[in-house]
Amino acid sequence: MNNRQKKRNQHYVPQSYLRRFTIKGEQSLLWSFDKESKKYLRHPSSVKKVCCEDYYYYQLDDAGEVNHIDLEDSISEVEKIGNDIINKILNMRAMPYVYLSIEDKSYLAYYIAFMQTRGPAFRNIVNDVWGDIAVRTLKSSFDAKIFPEPPEVLQRMIDEKGLLEAVRLSIHSSVSLEYMIEFARQLAQVFLNKQWTLHISSNDFEFVSSDNPVSFFSKSNASGIGPGHPSAITIFPISPRVCLSIEPAQRPDLEINIERCEAFVQLKINQLIFDGANELIFSSSKQDWVESYCKENQGSKALSINSGLKKEFEIIKNPFKK
Repeated sequence: MNNRQKKRNQHYVPQSYLRRFTIKGEQSLLWSFDKESKKYLRHPSSVKKVCCEDYYYYQLDDAGEVNHIDLEDSISEVEKIGNDIINKILNMRAMPYVYLSIEDKSYLAYYIAFMQTRGPAFRNIVNDVWGDIAVRTLKSSFDAKIFPEPPEVLQRMIDEKGLLEAVRLSIHSSVSLEYMIEFARQLAQVFLNKQWTLHISSNDFEFVSSDNPVSFFSKSNASGIGPGHPSAITIFPISPRVCLSIEPAQRPDLEINIERCEAFVQLKINQLIFDGANELIFSSSKQDWVESYCKENQGSKALSINSGLKKEFEIIKNPFKK
C-alpha cells in the first residue's frame, strides 16, 4: 500500500467549517458537549481531532486495490468552494438580504447537502440498506432455485443451521461512498427549490453546531419524512452568530432573506441542532441550557434506520480506523 501516511486524517465535517465555532482567541480549539455523558468535555477539543477517521474515504477499485486519496482530493475542492461562498454570505449579513449567483447558490446547496450525506449516520444507513437487499436477494434466489445445486456438505449445513448461517453475507462499508455523493446531488436540487433564510443571533446568545451539522425536521412531526421531503426544514449553523434555514415555499425568493433572532427562537433552533447531533455538540463558549436540555431530552439522531435483518449480514468496517 503506497502513501499510507498521505492525507491519513480525513474529516467528515470540514476543519474550515469547525473553525468558525472555535473559542474566541483560539484558532483550533472549541468546546465539545458529549450527549452520552451529558456534560462538556473537561478540556477543549481540537478541530483536527474531531469528526474524523483514518482513511474515512478509502475505496476499492475494480482490481480490489485500496485507494485512500482520490476521493479526499475531490472533497477538498468541494470544501474550498463552499467555504469561500459562506465567507461571501457572512460579509453580506448586515445587508437587507443576501444575493448569490445561481452558480454560487448551486455550489453551496451541494456543499450543505454533502455535509449531510458524508457523515457516518447516513453512510451507516446506506450500508444497512445494501445488507438488507443482499439478504433478501439471497433468500429469494435460493428459494427460486436460481443457484446450482449446493455441494452435499453445504446443503447439510443449510438444513441444520439455516441458509444465512451457512452462507454469511458481508457488505463492505465503502459501498456507501457512491450513494453519499449521488444523494447529495439530489438533495441539493431540493434545497434550490425552497426558501433560504439567514437567522442572525441576538447579542447575548450564540448558535451551536455538532458532529452532524446539517439537521432537518418537519413542523408536522410526521414519521417517514427524510431530508429530501418537500415538507422537510433543514437547519445549518454557519457561525455562532448566523444560522441558515431552508424551508418549503410555494414561490421561494431568489435572494436569501435575513431575520434577526429573538433569544427564544434561537434557543429552539439550538435544541433542534442538539437533537440532530450524533454524539457531540460544538460551541465557542459553554452554554448553560445544554446540560439541562440533555437531561430532559436525549435527542434522537437525525438519521436512523431499523433493520429487521441486521443480524443476518456483516458490515466490513473501515479496516484502517484506529
